[in-house]
Amino acid sequence: MLLSKRTIVDFSTYTGYKSTMQEAKQKYIAGLKEYHQRLSNFVRESYLVTTKYLEVVSWGYHTTAIYIKSSDNKEYLLKLASWSEEKEKGILKDIELSNKLRGVIPTPIYIKTLGGDYICRFEDKILRLSHYISGLSPLDMNFDILEQMVKILKKMHPIDIAGVAWRFGIASPPTTDHRNDVLLHGDLTPHNVLVSFGKIVAVMDFELAFVGPLEWDLARTAFFSWNYMKNISFEQVAQFVLEKYANDSINSDLFYKYVVENAQKHLDSVEKHRNDYDHQEDWDKDNNFATKQLKLITTI
Repeated sequence: MLLSKRTIVDFSTYTGYKSTMQEAKQKYIAGLKEYHQRLSNFVRESYLVTTKYLEVVSWGYHTTAIYIKSSDNKEYLLKLASWSEEKEKGILKDIELSNKLRGVIPTPIYIKTLGGDYICRFEDKILRLSHYISGLSPLDMNFDILEQMVKILKKMHPIDIAGVAWRFGIASPPTTDHRNDVLLHGDLTPHNVLVSFGKIVAVMDFELAFVGPLEWDLARTAFFSWNYMKNISFEQVAQFVLEKYANDSINSDLFYKYVVENAQKHLDSVEKHRNDYDHQEDWDKDNNFATKQLKLITTI
């Protein structure tokens, strides 16, 4: 800033502002430490796991994931989700399907509390604990990882989960003709797998699983994988997914219909959560990207 001779700068005001910001930061850190201590105490009382170190590793609109290293150097992943009856039902479905599918695809191993439950309430949150799996979500997608995701769907779709389906209401009524319906992950996107050294080591988040047309899973996986691929057309991704799944019964029209639906839902979600963004420019970036992707899809 260029100052003229008549410009008067009140540095006391700046100093006071800086002091206020420092106080706010210290207060926030103190509150965070207190919260983490309450959480550590709760984990010790509920799971007999004594926390040596914890760190937030991811957070979304509804769920926060926290890495924990225990005093005996074991590693865990703790997830906290905002409570609702619907969310609790989804988490229980996620855990039961993870247990059911573990022999077929790699899934997290959840740990029961001392009371024998897979979930519990910590303050206003739903808490679940699993063994930590080392890996990263493939947000720099490639066709090799995409092929592994398609193979996972192909392994998962034929599995009979009648008991789980009826308990969680994810099956079609017996009076309805859905002969081609299969067990769907419902949300197999790059955010819901972990990769280590080029291999998928965990498939997560079965909360949106349901019994329905396989084209839905293929469309959602193709669209959201494409979002994380550079200089690749959606036509290339779609052709690759359909060829690797290799099933003559696939309805390509239905597949593309679901692709458009997923693209629209993605844009709607960005717009719905506008107020959850800390910075307007971040929302603008996501909104512009989702709008562009939808436009490209609808021109196919």
